[in-house]
Amino acid sequence: MRQVFNILSNSSEIMKITLGFGSNLNINKNFNKKIRWGLVLGLILFLEALGVVCQKMHARELNIKYYQLIAAQEALNTEWSQLLIEQQTWGSSVYIEQAAQDYLNMNFPKAQDVRIVDQN
Repeated sequence: MRQVFNILSNSSEIMKITLGFGSNLNINKNFNKKIRWGLVLGLILFLEALGVVCQKMHARELNIKYYQLIAAQEALNTEWSQLLIEQQTWGSSVYIEQAAQDYLNMNFPKAQDVRIVDQN
């Protein structure tokens, strides 16, 4: 295949390309520039689209992590509520009195066993 590229002159804006199969194409230099700019802009557009896809994927990952943390927070709040109820149960005077009687064999003193000590 014979290819000959012949640029007519620097002042001329028309480039003549002759291909081996005998067809002559006249291409405007401005058209070449437009093609180059189109390719550059197309590449920029592709890279921007790729960036959008990456950002969307990152946002989805962060969203999943956020909901996992929310679920963990709810589990911790539930556990905290149960611990507060348990603390109130263990700290109630009725429970302490019952535990002292059952486990330590402690009872309230009888009236004759109570002595009042004067601090003076």
